[in-house]
Amino acid sequence: MEVDCGLRMNFHTGAQRVDAQRAAELIESEDTVYLDAGTTAVMVAEELSDHHSLVVVTNSLAAAEVLRSSKGVNLFVVGGMYLSHTRRLTGPMAEEAIKAFRFRKMILATAGIDIRNRALTVSAPEEIPIKRVAMSQSEQVILVADNSKFGKPSLISMIPLGDLHSVVTEVRPSPEAVQTLDTMGINLIVCES
Repeated sequence: MEVDCGLRMNFHTGAQRVDAQRAAELIESEDTVYLDAGTTAVMVAEELSDHHSLVVVTNSLAAAEVLRSSKGVNLFVVGGMYLSHTRRLTGPMAEEAIKAFRFRKMILATAGIDIRNRALTVSAPEEIPIKRVAMSQSEQVILVADNSKFGKPSLISMIPLGDLHSVVTEVRPSPEAVQTLDTMGINLIVCES
């Protein structure tokens, strides 16, 4: 069962904030960005609200609420079936809307990173198609995940780790995780001071 978005905002908030700040630094003026749904993605949205000349597309109503009055962001919210517990839009309508865009960068969220099986885990199966479509439309896929997400297997592991370009996290993960990411050519960005 997926945890309500409001409740998830209370877990690992400090780590998520550090990761969100670093991820936002990777976004440049004139970028077209897909912002995935999730608590860390909402924090990235907060960091992007002062950026200029950005196009942001999202299926997250929470992220859209953060960016709605930002003068430097042209905001697009994809339509679809509304999931109230996570404040996201999903389904075939949302997927089709995403196909109309090409993204320079995608900020991806995940429930966990299953290093052993080289997959991202999700907590709800309806997340998978929309994530995959957005990833297929993106030049760079940037996973933003606090350290608690590493080594977290799930029942649903259907997004290959090899589809990522970068992983942003606040603490260096285990040697096994570092080696796996390096072997796969995934850029690891560690925010620790």
